[in-house]
Amino acid sequence: MSRFFTADLHLGHTNIISHCKRPYKDRDHMAEELIRLWNEVVPKNGEVFILGDFFSFADDMVQVTDITTRMHGKKILIFGNHDCQKLGKPNKITKFIIDNGLVDEASHYKEINIAGHLTVLSHYPFERWNKAGYGSWNLHGHVHGHGRPQKGRLDVGVDAHNYKPWTEDEIIEFFQNQK
Repeated sequence: MSRFFTADLHLGHTNIISHCKRPYKDRDHMAEELIRLWNEVVPKNGEVFILGDFFSFADDMVQVTDITTRMHGKKILIFGNHDCQKLGKPNKITKFIIDNGLVDEASHYKEINIAGHLTVLSHYPFERWNKAGYGSWNLHGHVHGHGRPQKGRLDVGVDAHNYKPWTEDEIIEFFQNQK
């Protein structure tokens, strides 16, 4: 199974279009384009790590279901600030997504192995992370392509990658070329 990484889709969030200067006319246009770009990259049997802010301000759970089921792959959600309410509990939309099996897994933090490197998955960029001094990596979102570059860390958000998920091979290549 191939793995993919993304963050900060903010589906349902009209104001993100102007806030991040996204090239979409409205939230429905943004949703359709993000689904199209996602499915161009992710095969039906892919595994996608969504590093937060999947949906924001969506009010139509039928539309949430439609959008999510049209996106290829197994979905693992790492909670972002727009996925939760106070004290890190899933908000109404995120709870609906989890309760209805629209994501396969959900948590605040996850560690995986990519090409022999411990890789910390989080919504927020970390200054220091587990085994950072030993070659581990931190994949994150939250900063919409405006974070401060740091060795071993990568913003996988849609605003930093032409609105598409990163492939695992692209992640490996990025870190191999990082100075």
